[in-house]
Amino acid sequence: MFNVEEFFKANKRLEPKDIEGFGQVWISELDCQQFDKISMVPNKLHQSLRLIIATACDQEGKPIFKDEDLPKLNALPIGRILPLLNACNEVNNLSMEEDDLLGKSGGIE
Repeated sequence: MFNVEEFFKANKRLEPKDIEGFGQVWISELDCQQFDKISMVPNKLHQSLRLIIATACDQEGKPIFKDEDLPKLNALPIGRILPLLNACNEVNNLSMEEDDLLGKSGGIE
């Protein structure tokens, strides 16, 4: 039988991911409120950057990026962002391809 009490008590999972050339980062699961907030962002690239901001953290779960970092992340080459984005997507069971960032198809909506 499904244990509702345990379901609601479960903590967010943190998973370490190695980002080649930059070291290890921990990725946390999104909660529904975070997902809802990110899904309201109309620009798919900015959705992706918001996902990174919301989920990339240290091993204690403290975010490594802040909302104020969005312009800096936005200025980076996409090739530097994709490995981190892929790690965030993997931990959260989301899928987004490069075409999604360019607005050619679905993604986080």
